[in-house]
Amino acid sequence: MKYADLYISFLKKFLKLKRPVKIVFDCSNGTTGLVLKKIFPRAIIINSKPNGNFPAHGPDPMASGALNQLRKEVLRRHADLGIIFDSDGDRVFFMDDRGQAIDAEDSGFVLAKNYKQPFIISADCGWRMRQHKIIVSKVGRYFVKKKMVEKKADFGTERSGHYYFKDFYHSDSGIFAAIRMINFISGLNGKISGYLSALPEIYRFSKNFKVSDKERIMHKVERFYRKEKAVKIDGLSVEMKGFRFCLRPSNTENLIRLNAEAVNKEILDKELKILKKFIK
Repeated sequence: MKYADLYISFLKKFLKLKRPVKIVFDCSNGTTGLVLKKIFPRAIIINSKPNGNFPAHGPDPMASGALNQLRKEVLRRHADLGIIFDSDGDRVFFMDDRGQAIDAEDSGFVLAKNYKQPFIISADCGWRMRQHKIIVSKVGRYFVKKKMVEKKADFGTERSGHYYFKDFYHSDSGIFAAIRMINFISGLNGKISGYLSALPEIYRFSKNFKVSDKERIMHKVERFYRKEKAVKIDGLSVEMKGFRFCLRPSNTENLIRLNAEAVNKEILDKELKILKKFIK
């Protein structure tokens, strides 16, 4: 038996549908199509042929416009779920039946339902995952996986679309996460869009900023928010009434990553205006 067949056989053991569901997969011209065709022979799979030039929309699902083709197919096919992978298949992002992108943290919240707490979350994760009993890790596969093994955790997640599973050897896998998500929606009485809309609404903002002196900016922000509840794990995380943010400097570039969230748009806009003054 070929290695690919062994892998496919392993993955199939976890597929446990409670009812038929219609799924659209977008493989981003990466590697996942080779496996998905064997696991989901009747699924709608686009951009499944590996091509290093990535002619469809590039290898990163988070890039501007990358979801457009998937959204069109989900709506045209009246699908229950859209799923898009990055080029090597370690990251995955989901789209609901209305063609709306599901925030990576909301996806993590759903996937965590299959596992016992505590969960490992990266420092940039927000309120949704923090409703559970959690252990915070530095951002990055090395750190999350190491923390999962150390704490004997069943599930871990990052905001970047990485999901880690004890039953996948504490590693991240886009296809394994997709199988778990498909199992979940097959057990719903309604649509995934209805399930998610019933959750408390969170207003989010995420962006990378090019800067000239990231250390100086981090120091100024830390001083400004010194009276607030702050945690320094892989950057700076600050939580206030109705608002929280994580500000992380890149280790390799002159970039700062800001993830922020609030209970309403007014608070989010107000606090972002303050933060952007420091960053710019």
